[in-house]
Amino acid sequence: NPVPFRIPEHERERICRPLGEPTLEMPQGAKSLERIRTHIETSTELRDVKLFCAVYTYKGGVNHTNAISETWGPKCDGLLFASDHFDNTTGHVRLPSNSQHGFGYKGMTQRTRAILAYLYDNFLNQYDYFHIGGDDMYLIVENLKEFLASEKVQNWDAVEDQYLFAGFWVHWGNKPEGYFYLGGGSGYTLSAKALKAFVEAPLQRCAVGTEGAEEDVWFSSCAKTLNADFVDTRDAVGAHRYHQLPVQRHASFPGKRWG
Repeated sequence: NPVPFRIPEHERERICRPLGEPTLEMPQGAKSLERIRTHIETSTELRDVKLFCAVYTYKGGVNHTNAISETWGPKCDGLLFASDHFDNTTGHVRLPSNSQHGFGYKGMTQRTRAILAYLYDNFLNQYDYFHIGGDDMYLIVENLKEFLASEKVQNWDAVEDQYLFAGFWVHWGNKPEGYFYLGGGSGYTLSAKALKAFVEAPLQRCAVGTEGAEEDVWFSSCAKTLNADFVDTRDAVGAHRYHQLPVQRHASFPGKRWG
């Protein structure tokens, strides 16, 4: 059962109407939320796009994965908690890798390699897209599906020898100017076509022995052996759909370092 939702008293005055008034939402907020609810209820994208969500976690991350199971997880068409143990109650699946660090933080790159291979072997032909990220991410699945159903994404993936790898473009300080990788904070999305191409080529020969926590750098570098460029995931007004850091950090972070 979901944990009861509570708003701390010191926040309540800023975001809610006083108790006893007709609605809890301010008028403009209520109108905006109603438009969003109506759009979600009538949108065909949620039915037309099949999305599998793969989450890397461990036994100690059960509070995070329970929260996912109670919020956005069920909105994915498929869901995997790739863990260091099996637990039918929490949904954790033990998925080992070849890392000398086992399931530790420094084993993240090899764990990601194992997840990609597992998705390819078991789910490739059942889903249109695959999103991979950690147990601390939060997905607005409706928004992601709508983006994946857009003409921009469909046209990108329809080009021969071009593959959809989508995420937040990050520039790392010690990389050359203009170099970006898909940040793991928000997770990254692959089309089934891209997953197939990645597992059948780069996964077999691109830095296969790499160890470390920077799995997003490894993944992006190997993906670039298939694609020189990644799809721009920003919306029509330039706002980001994927967020590497908490929203408040994005609002104030130096612009030169983030895509």
